[in-house]
Amino acid sequence: MKDPATEGPATKDPAAEGPAVEDPAVEDPAVEDPAVEDPAAEGSAGKDSAAENSAGKGPAVGGPAAESLTGKGSAGKGPLRDANFLRFWTAVTVSGIGSQVTLMALPLTALMVLHADPVQLGLLTGLQYVPAVVVLPFAGVVADHWPAKLVNAGCDLARGLILLTVPIVTATGVLSLGWLYGLGLAMGVFKALGDVAHHSMLPRLVGEEQLVPGNAAVSTSYSVIDVAGPGLAGLIVQLLGAPYALLVDAVSYLLSASLLSTLKLRFSGRKGPQRLRWGTAITEGFRYFVKDRRVLAFGVASGLGNMCIQAFDVTILIYVVQHLALTPALLGVVVAAGAVGGIAGSAFAAYVHNRFPAGPTIFAAQVMSGIGVMAAASATLLDATAPRVAVLVACMFVSTFALAVYNVHAISARQAIVRPELMGRVTASYRLISHGAIPLGALAGGVAAQSLGSATTVLLTGTIQALLPVAFLLTSFGIIYRDPGLAGARERQA
Repeated sequence: MKDPATEGPATKDPAAEGPAVEDPAVEDPAVEDPAVEDPAAEGSAGKDSAAENSAGKGPAVGGPAAESLTGKGSAGKGPLRDANFLRFWTAVTVSGIGSQVTLMALPLTALMVLHADPVQLGLLTGLQYVPAVVVLPFAGVVADHWPAKLVNAGCDLARGLILLTVPIVTATGVLSLGWLYGLGLAMGVFKALGDVAHHSMLPRLVGEEQLVPGNAAVSTSYSVIDVAGPGLAGLIVQLLGAPYALLVDAVSYLLSASLLSTLKLRFSGRKGPQRLRWGTAITEGFRYFVKDRRVLAFGVASGLGNMCIQAFDVTILIYVVQHLALTPALLGVVVAAGAVGGIAGSAFAAYVHNRFPAGPTIFAAQVMSGIGVMAAASATLLDATAPRVAVLVACMFVSTFALAVYNVHAISARQAIVRPELMGRVTASYRLISHGAIPLGALAGGVAAQSLGSATTVLLTGTIQALLPVAFLLTSFGIIYRDPGLAGARERQA
């Protein structure tokens, strides 16, 4: 699951949009104080339109989800009508499509060209995630103290240039596993740095009331790419060959970098003293993450949720193919249903946000996602193939639909709560917890499936996921239910 002080992203200063903001060595007191709000910077997405946005006056031609994203039927300007946001959204989508190609082409290059064995393939994949442990704390400082758009664009530019080396060394006959290992490490460094900068940018592009529609649009793009990307990537690899297919992703990163470099941000990096104390800066972000109970609660919930999801992802393959004896093609149908559920949930998240309070929505989505996983275990009670597939498709759709709604709200809440000048460092601390749990979940899922059986493990992971909100309600983390830091429809209308 992928992606909170109440100041939110409201720290806007028109002066922060000009080129002068790009120099982190220059001190700008006007941008330093996050408590000062400048209505002029809010533009047409100002907070005064929040109540009208939630009212949803009149029937929208494009449906409720389209109304929330475009701003139709309200006085507010939806993110899809903002040229600045559209450039950001396009950059995310273009690089996401290219990344699907690399996801398939890189391991196939090792397998088909260099004849790598399974252990070497696993090492190649794992090396891409190793740098995150070391880089993330520093990535947060970089995202907060340098212009976020340049950090993000620079990381995309670097990844594009790194990928360009594979076709070159292949053509010259010097490609080796060592080269791919080094490439994996380098890509991991810039991925960790770029991801933190990416999650820090949206609050600097739109007003707080547009965070949910903005995150919904980005999440929808990712879900659509998850559905269409593998097929497109397979076709490109088939036409060009695995090493040369990486050219597509390289070009996508270069296009993304060019788009990101043109963005105008409301807060373009903290203007502090020229001498940066890295230890102090890292500690400041981690201390904020730990002390704000809402941010900490979201981080712990996402970490535990990711453990359950990863355990389920490992187990579902064994459950479907071995326990239920379904074919790989039918497994593909089940997985595709999950991706379609993600698209529907992402597109509908803004609509839900405009009509229901944020706290109960977050809790209900988490419970619903877990119930969907739990129900998948009931397929083992059926004998015929068709009913089994129907149950699994419905469960995957419901679970990922709810998970998408949760993710959009949780990420938006964190972006609304954390002060802009701390966004990068807090995001880095958050991701250390939420993403650090993923390999633990994979290991736990494998051990549980072997010891308890795949059907029992599916039921267990869904139960834990569904009960997480209940556990938080019984602790001080119940603050998320009462005040998640993100105003829902009723809170804005009050």
